[in-house]
Amino acid sequence: MIVGFGFTKLSAEKGQQSKGKIDINNNVSIKDIQEDSFSLGKDRCRQYSF
Repeated sequence: MIVGFGFTKLSAEKGQQSKGKIDINNNVSIKDIQEDSFSLGKDRCRQYSF
């Protein structure tokens, strides 16, 4: 289950209708993952930060 997900910056722009082949590139990479746990009511939950 994903409780929350945040972005530092997100921008979008609508222009003219695209023609031909469309390529989408991104540079998203996960550099580090940290596991933590917390209580939510009586349950112990795991949280991953990256």
